[in-house]
Amino acid sequence: MNRDALVDWVRGLGDTPILIDANCTGQDYSRIELQGGQFHRVNFSGCDFTLGQIAECQFIECVFDQSVFEHCQVVMSNFINCSLRKLQGEQVVFSYVNCQECSFNESSLIKSEFNKTNFVSCDLNQVVLSSLSSDNCAWLNCTLDRVDLGYSQHERANMINISLEEIVLEGARFNTPYFRSIDFSGFDFSRTKFHQPQFQEVTLTQADFSEVDLKQAGFSGAAMTGCLFNGACLDNALFIGSELTGSQFNKAQLKQAMFNDAVVSLCDFTRAQLEQAQFTRSQCRESVFEKADLTYADFSHADMTGSVILDSQLYRANLHQIVEEKTLWTGSNRAAALETDEERAAAERGPG
Repeated sequence: MNRDALVDWVRGLGDTPILIDANCTGQDYSRIELQGGQFHRVNFSGCDFTLGQIAECQFIECVFDQSVFEHCQVVMSNFINCSLRKLQGEQVVFSYVNCQECSFNESSLIKSEFNKTNFVSCDLNQVVLSSLSSDNCAWLNCTLDRVDLGYSQHERANMINISLEEIVLEGARFNTPYFRSIDFSGFDFSRTKFHQPQFQEVTLTQADFSEVDLKQAGFSGAAMTGCLFNGACLDNALFIGSELTGSQFNKAQLKQAMFNDAVVSLCDFTRAQLEQAQFTRSQCRESVFEKADLTYADFSHADMTGSVILDSQLYRANLHQIVEEKTLWTGSNRAAALETDEERAAAERGPG
């Protein structure tokens, strides 16, 4: 179906309101304007949509394999169970677009723009999205293995239950992103920029956040064994209930960070800035606090068995009912700390 026939059909001049089982392969649709069209099992493979404008269209079980979308604008449209494999195009715009159960395998959409676009149960394996700009986009139950997001920028991205094996994030920037149920094990984030990221119930085993700015980041309930946070800025970060065994925080900024109910055993906080940090009820066994600033830090009910607090600042640090078997305080001003408050302890025990 050539350009004129397709445009006429969309304008209501066809036999039916929905174009079904049509073969449109290899057509030149450059600069085409399609608005309000409904397509079911239409084959657009190898078509050229360069500089096209597609608005308020519905595509169900359609095929766009190896089509060209150079500078194409797609607005307020839906793609359901469509194949868009090896799609090619720079500066493609998807705005208010919903893609459900679609395949974009090996597509290249460099310098494209996604605005308020949702990808649900989509396969984006080996897609090149370098220098992508996205705003309020959601990626739910998707596969993004070996995707290139290098030097991309994301505003309020939501990524939930997605696969990210060998994804490229070098130079990428995420402003207030939300990550949930994702395995980031072994990822190197040292060249990725974040602003107030939220990592909820994710796996970050041996991830590297060295020198990264993570102020007000949320890691509640995260599995983070063996992470590297050396030199990172984590002021006001939340690690509530997280598993951080064996992680390193050398020279990290952790002012007012919260480790309540977290496992921070075998961690290294050498020269860390921990003013007003919260370690209430944490498991802090055999960790090292060498030359750390623990001014006003709160270790109430923390288990500090075997930990080493060496040459550290403890002014007004709260040590209420800590467990300190074989704990070393060499060179630290323990006398400036607050010991167990007996009245508070009695109140916590309750009557009898």
